[in-house]
Amino acid sequence: MKIGIVTINDYLNYGNRLQNFALQYVLMHKVELDEPVEVATLQHPWSGKQSRFLHFSPIKAWLRRLTHPTTTKYDALYRAREHTFKTLSTGYINESPFTDQFDKYIVGSDQVWNPVWLAPAEFKLFLLADIPAAKSIAYAASMGVPAIENPAMHEIFTTNLPNFGALSVREASLVDYIKSQTNLDAQLVLDPTLLLTPEEWYTALPFLREPSTQPPYALEFFIGAKPAELDALEAELTTGENLAIRALNSYDDPELFSLAPGYALHMIKEARIVVTDSYHAVALSILFGKPFIVTKRGGNMPDMSARITDLLALLAVTPRSLAEIAALDYDLTLDYQASREKLAELRTSSLRFLQAALKN
Repeated sequence: MKIGIVTINDYLNYGNRLQNFALQYVLMHKVELDEPVEVATLQHPWSGKQSRFLHFSPIKAWLRRLTHPTTTKYDALYRAREHTFKTLSTGYINESPFTDQFDKYIVGSDQVWNPVWLAPAEFKLFLLADIPAAKSIAYAASMGVPAIENPAMHEIFTTNLPNFGALSVREASLVDYIKSQTNLDAQLVLDPTLLLTPEEWYTALPFLREPSTQPPYALEFFIGAKPAELDALEAELTTGENLAIRALNSYDDPELFSLAPGYALHMIKEARIVVTDSYHAVALSILFGKPFIVTKRGGNMPDMSARITDLLALLAVTPRSLAEIAALDYDLTLDYQASREKLAELRTSSLRFLQAALKN
């Protein structure tokens, strides 16, 4: 069976690359089928497209260089990061052109249905508008926002969603939204990164077993702007807890800016605490039993915090927002036993969904 994964293919985003790798690994090693399986992530016209919220058009980038001399240095960091991510894709993710020669097409995971990021043609592609229903599967798809406000995008969504032969999403709020807008029943499943146990991650990426050689650190990982109100927390972590502050995704820590996704996961695994606005950083912190604090996404990016709220509720984790730090006292010894039990239960049902969808 030839299976094509249709996802965003973002060569700058840690969570996107890790979920893509994880879904491929699961399809090859954890789903039991009666025939050999070939899995490829399909390259489409928007593969590697940079988010309009995070990056500049060529003209704006040129103008910015004239007024901000340091931009050239930042561009070099981005190019190094993109090269590192593409190297990961070459070495760990099997990529192939998008053709009609696949037996099944799986859309997901990540925000493949976010109407804020996508143009109408992109939205149709991620809804597999031109693929027969018998070949179409949505696995752990996410919308990122509570509702589709644009009427044209809403029509594309409601018209094409019934075309899926098997439909699943990763947020309970999206299950409810789909039901309210289309009367379809979507199954709630785990993000692909959570389908692997820590031991399976170690098997897939053996270097994850290695202990950190760095002094103890708190890891900051922000997709949006760094919150200004972090100063007091950082002071307590550095003086009270004697932790260094390391930052993924930040020009302030250029050594880590172009770190490969697998090694970014290693940074999360070895951190004493993770402070983040990232869905996948929270998910992987829970998976590896790391304390974390969630911040609101800064800057001009849309509020997508509902994804994290849904995840914490799904895995029976106490909300841990920056506003609740005083009450929580940023406990560095969290008990994740209830979450582990919930994860095991959801892994079983999520894998069962995938297996049934591929066999039908």
